[in-house]
Amino acid sequence: MSDETDNLQFSRRKTMRTMQAMQGPLLLDRSLLRVTEPFVEAIYANFARFCRHDEETLSGCFGFNVYTSVVRDLLKVIWEYQGIDDSRVSSTSLFMYLPDEFEPVLKELVATTPEPFNQQNIDLCDELTYYGWSCKLPGESKITKICVADGYLTDTIACAYRVAKRKPGWIPVVMTAGNSIAIYGFSVDEKLIASASEKTMYCRDFIPEMYYSDEQMHAADKLAEEIGLVPWYHRRYIKPDGEALIGVRMYPCQYT
Repeated sequence: MSDETDNLQFSRRKTMRTMQAMQGPLLLDRSLLRVTEPFVEAIYANFARFCRHDEETLSGCFGFNVYTSVVRDLLKVIWEYQGIDDSRVSSTSLFMYLPDEFEPVLKELVATTPEPFNQQNIDLCDELTYYGWSCKLPGESKITKICVADGYLTDTIACAYRVAKRKPGWIPVVMTAGNSIAIYGFSVDEKLIASASEKTMYCRDFIPEMYYSDEQMHAADKLAEEIGLVPWYHRRYIKPDGEALIGVRMYPCQYT
């Protein structure tokens, strides 16, 4: 294939994605992306090898940070169309690989700004802060939250907030489920930072004995022995109120 043909195809792809970005998140066919943007699939394959020892991860959710410069040509149409200057874009982007059942809501999910929330471990001894992307799966009335522990995102979010100065920062997000890849991101502003700080401060001061009786603690301890301390990292976990959690195991950035 000639350089002229390559350039023409690249121009057509860029035009198509610009038109899609005018309407919000990009939703791309993963099988086509394997051909047109093979480095994206290479990133997935690299991390699949990196965490292959954890079979539960590969059958559920996992994620990682990728340096934005590596995938800039694919992602920049989103922030450029919204008038976001490059200086406000985080140096790392979030990649998440989700179970197939999330494919119908992938475009909606990637456009969601994650909300900080606190979740107690099953044994009630600890409470942790997570960032949650919320959606309703087809046929369900209750919310499912894709959750990432605060500790995995603290540096990325803090960096985006610092570089943005007076305007909100922007963290690109890429989500994959089934044969689809959705691309968007979220703003990092003072409201998000304040909410996360409030939640984490509460966790530091959490004393379970102030809220639960010895009987409740004992029952929770037995339940934790049966289903684990954080079962949402092993499967989609349904809470007593009907809300579902599914944890994303995050891995360090390996691409430079």
